[in-house]
Amino acid sequence: MQDALSDYVPAGKTLIVTCTAPIRKSSKTAAEFAEMVARAFEQKPARLDFKKTINENRVRARLVKAAPAHDARVVGFVHNPDVDVEALMSS
Repeated sequence: MQDALSDYVPAGKTLIVTCTAPIRKSSKTAAEFAEMVARAFEQKPARLDFKKTINENRVRARLVKAAPAHDARVVGFVHNPDVDVEALMSS
């Protein structure tokens, strides 16, 4: 997913993506999620932040300002269903 999405992320920004575990149909879920995020970037949104369900997996993507010492364009987390994703995205 990093390879598929890194070119879409503007300089100075980081795309945070999350997915609930266990990941069902991992290849299909990753491909569909990457396609959805790519389409969102093509629309040039002022703010990218969405939640979807793909193949019974709750996924989320948010574009944030990158930390000065952080150069990764895409950061992903797989988490248990009971994790507070909003807290994770806000930190």
